Amino acid sequence: MSAEPTLQARDIRVLRDEQVVVDGIDLQVLPGELIVVRGESGCGKTTLIHALCGLLPLATGSVSAMGEPVVPATAHRLRREVLALMTQDLHLLGALDPVRNAAIPL
Repeated sequence: MSAEPTLQARDIRVLRDEQVVVDGIDLQVLPGELIVVRGESGCGKTTLIHALCGLLPLATGSVSAMGEPVVPATAHRLRREVLALMTQDLHLLGALDPVRNAAIPL
């Protein structure tokens, strides 16, 4: 019996100003799996991650987290409870140490 994917994307496409930035991505992340998104600057890594977390709309395809669709009605709660997103600029609070910064969502 296989585990339900923590995150699954099927044939997602993301447009920015009518230009295709991400196209045809299929992804499955199983519980406990660690993945890396890498590529040259400007190739769409951040756009992909934002789309997977429901921060950007999909032109086509679907994303689900723990079997639940990542759509505008659920994306905020899923980001809070299931999906963790740490951006390059971090947005840390300088008055708090790293452990306290990481504990804020809790």
